Amino acid sequence: MMAFKNHSGFTLVETLAALAIFALVATPIFFLESSLAQRVVKSSRHAEMMLEAKKFLYDTHIALQKSGQEPQVTEKGISQKNLKLRYVPKKVASNSSLKSVYGLYNERVIFEWTDAQGKQSDALVAYRVVPPQEKEKQ
Repeated sequence: MMAFKNHSGFTLVETLAALAIFALVATPIFFLESSLAQRVVKSSRHAEMMLEAKKFLYDTHIALQKSGQEPQVTEKGISQKNLKLRYVPKKVASNSSLKSVYGLYNERVIFEWTDAQGKQSDALVAYRVVPPQEKEKQ
């Protein structure tokens, strides 16, 4: 029998052991990567809904300026995104530190959606001053 004394490589057992160690180290990394991807998708969807709420707020402002009416509760549904938007204006409360600003409104666009975790909601909050000239037109 011939014996080789020059071993210039890895044996099959050494290679399999190295692959097993690599797999043990890489598994948590792949798990974190998939978890991160899910969070990115969720954040992207939330940002998209926030942009829809902002657009709805601007559209409502334009409609109010054209009609000359007092701000009032308005709703809109976006079926393809499973999103419901509600514009809720309120005059600033009399006990607020901002009560001295004439014609100041606290505006909220509440957006609601349903996902795997159930019914969710969030709000976009803005303040708007309706100038006296604009109020006289109404």
